[in-house]
Amino acid sequence: PKTAVIIYLYYEDSVQSYYKWISNIPQEIDIFLISANKNTYKKIVDSYNNRDNIQIIFKGNRGRDVSALLVTAADIIKEYKYFAFIHDKKSIAPKYQSDTNEWIENIWQNLLECEEYIRNVVYYFEKNPYAGMIFPPERFGDNFHEWEYSEWNNEDYNQALVVQNLLGLDLKIIKEDHCFSIGTAFWARTKAISPLYKYRWQDNSFPVEPLADDGTISHAIERNFPY
Repeated sequence: PKTAVIIYLYYEDSVQSYYKWISNIPQEIDIFLISANKNTYKKIVDSYNNRDNIQIIFKGNRGRDVSALLVTAADIIKEYKYFAFIHDKKSIAPKYQSDTNEWIENIWQNLLECEEYIRNVVYYFEKNPYAGMIFPPERFGDNFHEWEYSEWNNEDYNQALVVQNLLGLDLKIIKEDHCFSIGTAFWARTKAISPLYKYRWQDNSFPVEPLADDGTISHAIERNFPY
């Protein structure tokens, strides 16, 4: 089945560390590398401009990974039955550095471990027609518990309701139930998240930089995926 991997890479100083995961993607799967950083974009072009199954796209620096998925890749995704979306990360503070590194490893390994692993994910979707999304396991680390209890704060919850209104959805979000995977990284059946694309997102749908650490529409979209 027609499958794609869509990757958003922004941070120039770590871009090459993700190449080992990209090399695990089978040749029969199309890869779309997206960046809003000119220097990172140039590094990607220099490394991958000769790969037949890779397209490299430059986007405006607004909305980060979420706009890469909902704006830049909106028309791309429609052409595929399944896709993976994944992106780079950077620690928000020195004390989170080791936790962030483990989080990165956790996400990328559980989405792009090796060629056979990736083919098995696609096979799983084929054999389980009601499987809509597959997320990495919950993150772990010495400090992640500090984030665990602030995910569904009032700002995120209210923004999540705004997003559902934009999409015309009538779903019950339970504020006490953390039914989402933090990180906006997953495998998905395109049909399962097609309601997200009923609203025509634009770059100006997202706040300008610097992005707040929480409570934005991007955070709300992240929390709406399972619904």
